[in-house]
Amino acid sequence: DDSHAVDKFRKLTIVAQLIRSWSSMRVAEAASWMKKWIVDEAHGGLAERSVDTAVYPITCDVYDADLDGDDVAGVALDYKDCFDLVGFELTVGLLVRMGLPARFGALLLFLLRNLVHCFVCGGAVSKQLYALIGILQGDAWSVLLLNGPMSVWVRVVKYTVGRAFPAVQSRIAVYLDDRTVLMKLFQCG
Repeated sequence: DDSHAVDKFRKLTIVAQLIRSWSSMRVAEAASWMKKWIVDEAHGGLAERSVDTAVYPITCDVYDADLDGDDVAGVALDYKDCFDLVGFELTVGLLVRMGLPARFGALLLFLLRNLVHCFVCGGAVSKQLYALIGILQGDAWSVLLLNGPMSVWVRVVKYTVGRAFPAVQSRIAVYLDDRTVLMKLFQCG
């Protein structure tokens, strides 16, 4: 059992309630802006876009293909420790290019650059560490910080699949840090 191996530990960041409240308030203000660019395929962390809304259409496609005798192919990608590996400098820069007010971007970068992390093990506390990558999991900003690049990713995949396989109908669903693609293959004569 390697559950106590050092490489299995994850950092835990405790953020002041004031910052969490500020984040929730600012993200709520940004909701109308986000609706301008977020793709329909994005689910999770968004009102009326749950794991069910991501999975149900894909499940129906598989069921219909089975009934019709059509071929089905699927691809699922899951990035391990997604929140810990997101490059916040790049992601915030992307959101600013997508229309996030620069002052919010600068403030968000200031917050992320100055988060102090430490490890606690058996009562011992490590020295303070500053992360060069990673976003707060569960923070209101994480929805924006992940759905920004995921929306770009969805657009690129749809364009690429459409150009490479014009006879293929595809459906893409992104659930925050999970990307799932299902392609329904039609008989191409």
